[in-house]
Amino acid sequence: MSKRTLPAPIAAVIFDLDGLLLDTERLALEAGAEAMAELGHPLGQAFLLTLVGADAQANAARINAHLGTDYDAARITSAWNAALDRRTAVAGVPVKPGAPGFLADLARRGLPFAVATNSHTANAESKIERSALAGQVPVLVGVDQVRAGKPAPDVYLEAARRLGVAPRDAVAFEDSDLGARAARTAGLFVVQIPDATRPSPGLAHMVAETLGDGARAVGLAFETS
Repeated sequence: MSKRTLPAPIAAVIFDLDGLLLDTERLALEAGAEAMAELGHPLGQAFLLTLVGADAQANAARINAHLGTDYDAARITSAWNAALDRRTAVAGVPVKPGAPGFLADLARRGLPFAVATNSHTANAESKIERSALAGQVPVLVGVDQVRAGKPAPDVYLEAARRLGVAPRDAVAFEDSDLGARAARTAGLFVVQIPDATRPSPGLAHMVAETLGDGARAVGLAFETS
């Protein structure tokens, strides 16, 4: 945990998507393993975990460096997304406990909020619409809408701009170190809720176990029933 004063009042909340609002990281890791096996290059869980939170271009570059291959990012992404779609075709995209309630509560309060993600916008929109968050995300900034993905601060800066708030007056909720670094660099107060990997010390201003815990910690408690 790193010391910094919580914005008072909080002007806006900006969320990561996968692993934070959507319970997709485990499914994504399984899909990545399946996709790379189909391409003839199986990858172990330990290496796949190093890809958590990164955008498709960055992950393709890391996979190619690891394997000594030269796959186009689009080919890897297409195979990966297809494997993920197969896993969510029947039951939809799962959400993290409390996510729909948190967003609904922010809307009732009239507190602006957005999603800033390393997913491409169309892919993020598709996942949201196939989840219990459908119709609940008013502002979405995908990695294809900015110059650089996380850990660069661009998606957070753009989300704050669209909400009409200064980054220092907003709170970010993130699950990964990469995303926490992006939000912190952008100037937001960062609450990290780890999912697939443990948090590194000093990146987030606050660490919580669940969305509900994190919301309560910053004075935004919501009903979880």
